[in-house]
Amino acid sequence: MTSTIRLTILVLGLLAGSTPSAFAYTYWVCGADDKIEWEGTPRMRASAAGFPDGHVRTAALQAVVTRWNSSPADFQFNLTFNDGSAGLANGQNEIWFTNDADRLGRAPAAMFHEDDCGDFGFGDGNSEYEETDIIFACDRPWTSCAGYPFPRDWYFGTTRSSMNAYDSDGERPFRTTAMHELGHALGLGHEDGEYNIMGQDWDHIHAYGGMATAYPGEDASHGAVRLYGSSAVQREDVAVVHWRYTGGNARGYSTHARTRILHEFTDEELGAVDPGQRIRAEFTFENNGSNPQASVTVHYYLSRDRLLGLGDVLLGESTLTLNRGNVMTTQARLVVPNTAAAGDHFIIAVVDPWNAIAEAFEDNNLTDSKRFVVN
Repeated sequence: MTSTIRLTILVLGLLAGSTPSAFAYTYWVCGADDKIEWEGTPRMRASAAGFPDGHVRTAALQAVVTRWNSSPADFQFNLTFNDGSAGLANGQNEIWFTNDADRLGRAPAAMFHEDDCGDFGFGDGNSEYEETDIIFACDRPWTSCAGYPFPRDWYFGTTRSSMNAYDSDGERPFRTTAMHELGHALGLGHEDGEYNIMGQDWDHIHAYGGMATAYPGEDASHGAVRLYGSSAVQREDVAVVHWRYTGGNARGYSTHARTRILHEFTDEELGAVDPGQRIRAEFTFENNGSNPQASVTVHYYLSRDRLLGLGDVLLGESTLTLNRGNVMTTQARLVVPNTAAAGDHFIIAVVDPWNAIAEAFEDNNLTDSKRFVVN
């Protein structure tokens, strides 16, 4: 494996009414800026033992690869199954599980790669990956390996309540971990400057109601575009999530936290409000698609549960410009109706409510806020 270095892209840009945002993705290079890329479409071979036919693990991995293949970049993974020869440095790109926790540095998963790095590491403008391998640890509840009990299948799924991002007794979701490692496999590095799947991945997730779905996200998608150029097929996708960037940690990962319901004039986070009270509802908006989107409408509803339905009250709307590469966490000023019933409530944000944008994915256009109580 040749020596490579990471290049960090940092282009500052401010948006009114939003937190500072920037291109924060990173990728691997030889020399000053000789990007290490795939030549053609890499074939990723999933092991027969780890991903058997018909298993939830197999469906989960396929879903993650499909999502990466739907990014705006001119890049595709070719995923095949039933591989029986998984191993490092065998000239094949493979995905499997291991009992050797030390090999992964006690991490839940890792990606190993080989590249020519300009043959001798000097960078010749044509550096390529030769092999990437993704290995998941067996000492997690998401898989069945020798010496470990059979897992509970929901860790491979999209059930929100089973995930550690929403329940301290939950587990790290397999799909976000796989999304992160496949980001490495296409050439992206870790980052700590933006809400990003290549940072802390288990809470880079889209949730609505009882479902939570892994996805590449805006910044990583445009990192892929930086590496491979834009796909000839234009794929548009705007999204709203209830997570936000909070900084970076000592390991170089971005950290995230839930968006908030705030007092109108201070940064006091509210767990209870009065009828007629003015609040600020915070959400994060992403443009995961091919082109900038101007004048995007957002609706905000007051709901008694996490699902938009009849009887939910429209509190207001906003209009946003969602440029590519600028993840926007912003706040909407809203008023709790005087007629709001006492008890639990949520704010539901809906981006592009009239389907004015033809999108590759429509399942990420709604999300719910934290629960709060109307007195």
